[in-house]
Amino acid sequence: MAKKDKGPGCLMYLAFMAFIAIIAAFILLSNTFNFKTLFAYGPSQYLANIVHFHRDHYCRVSYPIKIYEDIFSANSLDGGEGKNFITTLKPGKAFKLKGYRSKQYVTWVAAKVANRSELIYGYFMVPNKTKLNLPTLGTYVDGFFEKAKPFSNKYFSEITFKSTKHYRKTLFSTYKNKLRQMVKLKSSNDSVEMQKIKESKDFKIIDEISSDTRVYYCSASDYKKAEALWEAYLGSGFDKHYLQISGTYHPQL
Repeated sequence: MAKKDKGPGCLMYLAFMAFIAIIAAFILLSNTFNFKTLFAYGPSQYLANIVHFHRDHYCRVSYPIKIYEDIFSANSLDGGEGKNFITTLKPGKAFKLKGYRSKQYVTWVAAKVANRSELIYGYFMVPNKTKLNLPTLGTYVDGFFEKAKPFSNKYFSEITFKSTKHYRKTLFSTYKNKLRQMVKLKSSNDSVEMQKIKESKDFKIIDEISSDTRVYYCSASDYKKAEALWEAYLGSGFDKHYLQISGTYHPQL
């Protein structure tokens, strides 16, 4: 008897399963090599993130939330906040979801916030009777097909990518204004001159504000200031602005 041709449907299914496997492998490797989590939260959270296929998310709190240095027993709450208490997030404040650890009746959520120039890594506790709707591998797959909606629960909700992009755009404008104040900028849209600047040892092109048709550049001696400014606003320092709990953050350069 001749074998039935399974047709394109089977190939589509296999391709989809391969796609899911690639996403899972990518997230798994990302968490495996995310040693910042290991140093900030310890081996238990590091391993939990690998098992949960965790990805970081920017979130906003809906209720006042107390952040503590570490996870502790529920009985310890009877003694008050104690030395383990760090700060309280007021409604509307943002944090970065860094993972979670579920107990039988409560869940401890790993959160990252900023207090002026200090980055804070801690935990807050929510009861399991509230459905947290935390993201799973399935929601990541949906996200690639633009089906996923921002997750939310009684205590906090995910900040949309559009909102984060808008904030970054605003911060980028601030960065450009500061750059003009700190560095003597020059520009050129002549192809030959742009190539000369690129090959020069006396000048450096600032890629973050340049394009294929126009470059902005400064002296090589000023370029370190430009690099430091980018890092402070849109590089590693971005979270200090976005997750700030003490008002507007002004980096000291």
